[in-house]
Amino acid sequence: MSLDPAYLEYPHRRLGYDHDLYAFSPLPARPPIHWPQGKSVATWLCVSLEWFPIVPADKPFRAPGHMQTAYPDYRHYTARDYGSRVGVYRLLDAFAKAGVAASFATNSAIGERYPALLRASFPCKPCSG
Repeated sequence: MSLDPAYLEYPHRRLGYDHDLYAFSPLPARPPIHWPQGKSVATWLCVSLEWFPIVPADKPFRAPGHMQTAYPDYRHYTARDYGSRVGVYRLLDAFAKAGVAASFATNSAIGERYPALLRASFPCKPCSG
């Protein structure tokens, strides 16, 4: 099944943002940024933590390039699942040891499947500017 061309059509596409929540401002038109405590750079750590089924439903379409090997693809599935079983805890420990705050971008399946992961990352300390 191929991707319906209408899927790529977006009626709100325009120069700048696709919303009116705040004004678009290109980088060269912005004033210089002054970070807290005179720091010269800021870094945002955002870890992607997601879960997907071993056999995708392919609805409404099969995502282009999605798991091209035979199903069920145990090799790729277990490599991806390493993150939620082991990797994320190693990252949490490393961030805590370094005193670093990080964000985790998760899909809802993580919360349903691994609620302990969400509990492990909270309570978190708010970033101090």
